[in-house]
Amino acid sequence: MNFKKACTMAILAVVIIFGSLLFGQILGGYYIYSLLFSDNLSETDISEQQPLPNPEKIMILRLEPITFNTLQIGIYSDGKEAQKVVNDLVQMGIRPYATAKAPYKIWVGCFGEKRTGTPLENQLREQGYEVFLGQGLINDRALKFKEKDTFIKDSFAPLLREYNLLLNNSLKMFKSPQVAEYNWETWGDMINKMQMDIKTIILLTDQVMSKEESMPFNQGLEAIKDKILVFNESLSYIIEGKNDKAVINSQSRLLEFIGSYHNLIVVTNNILGTQ
Repeated sequence: MNFKKACTMAILAVVIIFGSLLFGQILGGYYIYSLLFSDNLSETDISEQQPLPNPEKIMILRLEPITFNTLQIGIYSDGKEAQKVVNDLVQMGIRPYATAKAPYKIWVGCFGEKRTGTPLENQLREQGYEVFLGQGLINDRALKFKEKDTFIKDSFAPLLREYNLLLNNSLKMFKSPQVAEYNWETWGDMINKMQMDIKTIILLTDQVMSKEESMPFNQGLEAIKDKILVFNESLSYIIEGKNDKAVINSQSRLLEFIGSYHNLIVVTNNILGTQ
């Protein structure tokens, strides 16, 4: 009798313990589920009642910097004095490039190899000019635009890359301001290829400008298009003249192209409000 009672009590104890564990698991699971569910509700409530800021993503087109060499002839605060220097150089048959705003910087030549500028530097010094070899930089500015701006992303930015490629190839072509530094057979082919590339980029520019979205940017595109056309014409003069003056003239036109390229990026960023 005692044995049966002991067995019954043991079985009852096991049932109670098992039931407690099962209840504990169910209860524990309920609390965990409730906690997660409450957290999710809290996140939903916060996002609805206090919207988190969602700034527009800005894309940046940062092209590889390109350096070039040039000869700088003084820096002038007086525009009339700078213009006189420009006129005197033109009378010598040397077409310089002058910056548009004070202080006015006058540059001659745009070439890749420093050593090749020495003869021209000496020539200008003999004429009484203060000359030093300087270095310019292309792509010190980046184009910035909103990710949702499909016109800039799909049309304008690719066109800017083509301008950059044209500038890069132009600077590779102009290693020196002296004709004697070039192999005419090879260099003539390079010039012809460059003129074909210019025609292609003019067509691309016209295609971009034909889009309705391009209206705010057309003035800058027209300006750079004009500079490219003049640069293209100057390349023809090199083939015809085969002299240093024609080369320096074309390099000055290239400097004007570079200036217009920089201005296009700055103006575009201003229009887009991303400067």
